[in-house]
Amino acid sequence: MVKKTQWLFLVMIFAMGMLLAACGGSDEGAETGADEGTEPDTEETDGDNVEDSDGEDGDSAATGEPVEGGEIIVGSDAEPNGLTPATVSDTASRDAHDLVHAALYRQTVEGFDVEPDVAVDLPEVSEDGLEQVIQLRDDVFFSDGEQVTADDVVFTVGIYLMEDYAGTSTTLFERVEDVEATDEYEVTFTMSEPDAALTANLEQAPIVPEHILGDLETYAEIEEHEASTTDAVIGAGPYVMTDWTVGQYINYEARDDYHNEGPYIQNITWRIGDTDAQLAMLQAGEIDIMNAAPQDVVTVEAIDGYNLAEEPQFGYNYIGYNQRNELFESANVRRALTMAIDREAIIEGIMDGHGTVAEFPHSQKVQFILMKSSPFLLIKKEHLNSLQKKAGSKMIVDNSLMVMVKYLHLVY
Repeated sequence: MVKKTQWLFLVMIFAMGMLLAACGGSDEGAETGADEGTEPDTEETDGDNVEDSDGEDGDSAATGEPVEGGEIIVGSDAEPNGLTPATVSDTASRDAHDLVHAALYRQTVEGFDVEPDVAVDLPEVSEDGLEQVIQLRDDVFFSDGEQVTADDVVFTVGIYLMEDYAGTSTTLFERVEDVEATDEYEVTFTMSEPDAALTANLEQAPIVPEHILGDLETYAEIEEHEASTTDAVIGAGPYVMTDWTVGQYINYEARDDYHNEGPYIQNITWRIGDTDAQLAMLQAGEIDIMNAAPQDVVTVEAIDGYNLAEEPQFGYNYIGYNQRNELFESANVRRALTMAIDREAIIEGIMDGHGTVAEFPHSQKVQFILMKSSPFLLIKKEHLNSLQKKAGSKMIVDNSLMVMVKYLHLVY
């Protein structure tokens, strides 16, 4: 299945039981087949035999309370390119590292806001907005037992500020003039100008261990380190990666010393395969959950033992024109091409109607205010003939063709 915004699948898991990275906890003797170094066992188990934390069969499930233990096997169509957040931008990598890393802040279950994770509270902001002070919890540990301190936060942000930084998140901390550990569990950000988005940006920069990567002097060294590229990754998140067999599967095991509640599921396995491979695994009962593309809905509906849920998601698809190619140098050419394409036909023909036209690169589920200075000004098709007259003006128009992926088809 085509998984354009795989991270939303994790949000779905949160909604079905608060199972993953926003949670933490220990196993209550649940037996799984995802032991370190072994291929996951795909034999079906009777969910009615799972015991809750009080040892009473089915009581928690009956009352809607989460049940601890067990295993979930997830179909994934892509493999991570890396596990150090600053070095990657693809969805598969973020999904993989989000299970093992923790950040100062995290998204709420609804996905519209951030809340403290490793931080104690939101930043204390100076009157002029040029200084933001964040207090850290003193009970957060990396999976190797080392405590998370302000030095780790300073080191993490410092990766994005390295001279040779070649990642895609160059704008996250562009207003950060300096970051320092002003106490063992206190970080002070000095800003070049006020930045209300700092907490949201810190959510996108999970904390990596200074004691593992701190001796590396360049971004290139960090990108190539085994803690960035193998199951030797160390993080402060709810799971530890126990085995990564390239091209086949990734195993995770819940940490019993995680600083938040949960996680309730003891073992998670990503089974890696393309769309056809995942459908075959689904039919064989070898995976518990996958995302299904619109064209595969009929197929999965015919498979017994699974539920199919259709839910809104935040992702969008787009065509971006290569402005290094002289054919696309003119903004008016790009605008004309965009307006000439029938996006409704794409939604109907390719997505079977499961989408909507996007006018700017954000989900329509989120409310935004478009200011006069916004680079995304909406141009109607009837204005196409007047574009030439606008040449040389300061008006900036979005140069991409965007279609919202309206629904995520979740099979579980």
